Amino acid sequence: MSRTHDALLERIRHRAANESLRADNSPGRLPRVASADEVARAEEYVGVPFPPLLRRLYLEVGNGGFGPGYGLLPIGTEDDTRKNAGETLLGEYRAMMELASWPRGLLLAFDFGCAIWSCIDSTTEHGAIVNMASLRLVDTDWSLADWMCDWVDGKSLWDDMHQPGTELVRERINPFTGQKVIFRSAGILRGRLRAPLHADFTDEPR
Repeated sequence: MSRTHDALLERIRHRAANESLRADNSPGRLPRVASADEVARAEEYVGVPFPPLLRRLYLEVGNGGFGPGYGLLPIGTEDDTRKNAGETLLGEYRAMMELASWPRGLLLAFDFGCAIWSCIDSTTEHGAIVNMASLRLVDTDWSLADWMCDWVDGKSLWDDMHQPGTELVRERINPFTGQKVIFRSAGILRGRLRAPLHADFTDEPR
């Protein structure tokens, strides 16, 4: 097993062990690590090997539940369907593959809410990060290692993934508590915009 990411993985494990810090939004219980068989079956279903760092995250840190946004999705199984797509990596992949134009091997991995996702291009060894807003894909210069390193450094990836000045921020008063609440809506993502995807979902299973 490659030692390239050993130091980064140790830092990720340290943060993931802290219940209040293991995910940016709604952190919960850290699942057990995935088994080698679970990872192998997922790779077989996707059709390409996972990038080395992604494999090690699942095998050595936990089967999802940690990382940017709401945390890395758990692997799930090849039987996961669109009904529970947002709950597992393979369920989400299976649902998105119903788009004729969805790129092979592109995994929706980190949910930020507001229809914003960070995807991992598993056809690249370094796990290129491709961000998505409302079915529009944006290529970035981040690798998965860059993404996770910035996360353990405490950087706001939500801010970094948007072009400055394009995010809409509103303040409201919660009528029940009287406290100020800040609502943030997605702006324009940084990076190189790909051609729009065609939302041709059907009810027919693949």
